[in-house]
Amino acid sequence: MERILMTGGAGFIGSALASTLIMRSKDNQVTVFDDLSTGSKENILHLDSNPNFNFVYGSTLDVSALQNVVDVSDTVFHLAANPSVALGAYDTRKDFEQNIIATYNLIEAMRKSTSCKKIVFASTSTVYGEALKMPISESYGPLKPMSIYGSTKLSCEAMISGYCHMFHMSGIALRLANIIGPVSKKGVVYDFVSKLSSSPNFLNILGNGKQNKSYLYIEDCIEAIMKVRSR
Repeated sequence: MERILMTGGAGFIGSALASTLIMRSKDNQVTVFDDLSTGSKENILHLDSNPNFNFVYGSTLDVSALQNVVDVSDTVFHLAANPSVALGAYDTRKDFEQNIIATYNLIEAMRKSTSCKKIVFASTSTVYGEALKMPISESYGPLKPMSIYGSTKLSCEAMISGYCHMFHMSGIALRLANIIGPVSKKGVVYDFVSKLSSSPNFLNILGNGKQNKSYLYIEDCIEAIMKVRSR
């Protein structure tokens, strides 16, 4: 049985991933570790009765609580983070704490653990900044993030890479972009639908209205993660 720890597992992507991991295999034991600051217990209520599921209320800033759940795990899906790119313009410390400090606490706990040595990290496409070549390849560079959110996520990728090389761990970074689905309560599409629902006859268009943006449906995102995790 693989003991899987999922930080931020009560969120939009995390809850969908937790469900898939449990439903696809009886050999997966999933522990969701979440402080519910942005996630919701409602997203994982349907898993409560499953014997292979466990929910632990806790913060990635709580070193002791984090060490406890890491020590009884084999693999970590690290999805806990500040989910708002725009927040960095008003609270510059939030991304630092929720991304850099939280990720450091996690991989340091993994370093001390005897069993938990694999991490799958939910990074972001904002690490690219304004890419000059589309579509973006995995080897694209240089990386020039234009937000505190993007820069802290890139810092987390670098920390994970360093820890993996120095302490015999393995890591995968997923540069996710614009994931949409029925449980999501933030983002461009959610805002678009909310505005139309409140005012069906009027929609304020930003820019010239001809902008292009790629989106990925949550089920396709989860399928991609499931394939990547086996690498």
